Amino acid sequence: METILSIRNLSKTFYLHEQEKEIHSCKNINFDLEKGGFIGIVGKSGAGKSTVLRCIYRTYLASSGTAIYNSLAYGPIDLLSADERQIISLRKAEIGNVSQFLKTLPRTTAKQHVVNAALEAGFSSKESHIRAEEMLNYFRLNSTLWDIYPTTFSGGEKLRLNLAHAMVKRPRLLLLDEPTASLDPDTKLLVRDLLLKLKNEGTSMLGIFHDLEFMDGLCNEVFNISKGSFT
Repeated sequence: METILSIRNLSKTFYLHEQEKEIHSCKNINFDLEKGGFIGIVGKSGAGKSTVLRCIYRTYLASSGTAIYNSLAYGPIDLLSADERQIISLRKAEIGNVSQFLKTLPRTTAKQHVVNAALEAGFSSKESHIRAEEMLNYFRLNSTLWDIYPTTFSGGEKLRLNLAHAMVKRPRLLLLDEPTASLDPDTKLLVRDLLLKLKNEGTSMLGIFHDLEFMDGLCNEVFNISKGSFT
């Protein structure tokens, strides 16, 4: 099997200047993600699960370690030390991210937010619009919401829009931080079905879930960050 992502000695420390105090969010994280594989990350609250994903996606700068990603654009590249231009390029074309929080450009409608993701991934304008509508319909975002600014959406609607935005790209690597946190049971099943489809098509995934039943049959391996090992 080909390794698409190799994490070695990943650590992140936050320094609270006012209190002159160091907070160790995660320390000495090591694992390998195989191409087309799915690793679930579990652990107690505050163990650093989200921090690991944010360091890989580079919304946080890791304190130490490496995250070697086997990219199409650059070959093997360390996501923890790559320059910003490379990271932005990989986010557009190869790496998707689903968080619990929605971030959109000002005055961008829900549909345009998803269309933009497809355009960034290299799809034509026509195909981007088709794919965006397919994703919005799949996640049951009513068409009356498509031309509305998503700042007015409910928590569940924002999360479904996040999922559509990330998955419309069909990314090579997909990072998922509690992607079903505020979803109803029926929508959770939609997410699960699409994740299985992406996995079968070769997308490699790292996901944080508190719903262990949801993870069953989806993940190839489960990494317990509290124990620093696979379970």
